[in-house]
Amino acid sequence: MRDFLWKGSSGRGYAKVAWVNVCKSKEEGGLGIRSILHMNQALMLKHVWRVLQEDPRSIWVAWVLRYRLSKHTIWTQNTSSATWCWKKLIKVSRLLQPGMEYRVGDGCKFTLWTDLWHPRGPLIHSYPRGPSITGLPADSKLAVVVQDGQWKWPAEYDFDIQEIIAALPPIHQHQSDMIQWRTGKFTTAAVLSLIQPPSPRVPWYHLLGGKFKIPRHNFILWLAILERLSTMDRSWVQHRLAHVFFVGNNVIWASKRWRGSNLINAAYRALLAAIVYLVWRERNNRRFSAIASPAESIAARALEEIRCRIISANLRPSLQSLTLYRIWRIPWDRNSSL
Repeated sequence: MRDFLWKGSSGRGYAKVAWVNVCKSKEEGGLGIRSILHMNQALMLKHVWRVLQEDPRSIWVAWVLRYRLSKHTIWTQNTSSATWCWKKLIKVSRLLQPGMEYRVGDGCKFTLWTDLWHPRGPLIHSYPRGPSITGLPADSKLAVVVQDGQWKWPAEYDFDIQEIIAALPPIHQHQSDMIQWRTGKFTTAAVLSLIQPPSPRVPWYHLLGGKFKIPRHNFILWLAILERLSTMDRSWVQHRLAHVFFVGNNVIWASKRWRGSNLINAAYRALLAAIVYLVWRERNNRRFSAIASPAESIAARALEEIRCRIISANLRPSLQSLTLYRIWRIPWDRNSSL
């Protein structure tokens, strides 16, 4: 699979489809394979989120807050002498920032200079002179500049302080400081959507689904639609096989006509994939083995494969399944009751 789908360890050839496209959902034109990199990052970010929420149920979180983040936040942590695991967590934590929101309340939880409550990020990075100008230590809580639900900054005449004041977020009175997820509840799926934003749906994704699908057929159909079936003469497969037969208006027509969970449509989708697969195999046989089969034999083989797939599906007796059996000339078990 490494050598066929993408460039493998052999160092020869080229990737058929970019890995980022392979890992897209089927609705977006991919194979629905989870990216190990993105999944690992999402699971690591769950640990970061628990630290930010100061999860009281976790002994590990309590240890991190006491020994790792006693004088810093996770956004200003110095990792020069940290362990490998902690460095990785700090590095991946940056991916979490676009999806989270700091809600300023009484200011007793957030730190003034090292937390992410300001739109410009930790102020100690943007304005390193801030503590010396204002006289507020680097470990000050945000409450020192919040008074009666209003902002109260010292040294307001300083240019740096004026820039900070110009972008101050609103204060939510009579509430505690809170870190929340912008789209609702924090979940692994929400983090994955943040790391890998969804792409537009492709109009033909219905062709790769259905009750009677055969994986090897769908895989070749997928490559044909993407025009990625490489041959000795790639232009031929693109403009003849993939484009003329299975791409463009024909694919759009089939995806609109044969969509849904209807058994008859599912069988037609499976037949389309079987024809693509068998034509592609016939092309390879003629090219590399000098073996040719007549078109009638290929058509009969495609019909027989789908017919066998329908029989093996063990459909429940219904008007729709009976109609499907009649179309495909499959004898109906007379002991079954409709």
